[in-house]
Amino acid sequence: MNASEISKQRRIEVAKRLAALHPGLEINQVGDYTSLRIEPGKLKACIVVSRTADKASFLIRNSELLDAIKAARLKVIPKTSRAKAFAGFEYRVLGVSIQAVDRNQELFKKLVDESVKLVMELQKGNMHG
Repeated sequence: MNASEISKQRRIEVAKRLAALHPGLEINQVGDYTSLRIEPGKLKACIVVSRTADKASFLIRNSELLDAIKAARLKVIPKTSRAKAFAGFEYRVLGVSIQAVDRNQELFKKLVDESVKLVMELQKGNMHG
């Protein structure tokens, strides 16, 4: 593990904090990959907790939510997604730690809800910009 990587246990703790904000999310841990997912459907992972430097990927369409992330002094950057369905909606949020989630619980609840909502719309083929 290099200096920028966070431990598997710490990733799981961050994932647990995020999962607690939305009923029905489960933590999926495979090797270095930690995600929060919903069932059923092909598109399951709605949030990914990175193994490096307290960051997580969320699906976000709401521009006000992007502004709220910045107002909370968290950095948000667009992510080039491997999944075509997520293109244009996936963002990395930097500074996602247990303390940040606890401090900004309402904001993170909105982020988690938005990610779940978008995955469910994608599963049903109902995405509208």
